[in-house]
Amino acid sequence: MKDSVADIIQEMYSKSVETISISAIFMLWSVSRSFYALTKGISAIYREEEENYIFLRIKGMIGALIAILLVIGILVLLVFGNSIESAIDANFHGLSGVLEFILNARNIISIIRNVCYIPAYV
Repeated sequence: MKDSVADIIQEMYSKSVETISISAIFMLWSVSRSFYALTKGISAIYREEEENYIFLRIKGMIGALIAILLVIGILVLLVFGNSIESAIDANFHGLSGVLEFILNARNIISIIRNVCYIPAYV
């Protein structure tokens, strides 16, 4: 198991930046299909007129990118939140209270994001 994980990591580092960039673009295009399907389904439910296919896919890409960035941001706060709070408290004393409130409410913020994200997208 450790050898296969090490092989995968070694292969990732040996790939060129262009290959990884192209892979990320194709992955984003594929993920945008799910947002396209959601938008098309909700439009059918509400009997709205359909928009241009390319426009909906680009809108789906932006939505997927926002979702990915939100998940990464929440994961960073969950894992490194206390370290970030300590560093900000050491350098910026005024922001310490605000960040402490956000870190204490991070689970509630995560739930609110999950509930509100899809309706806000459409």
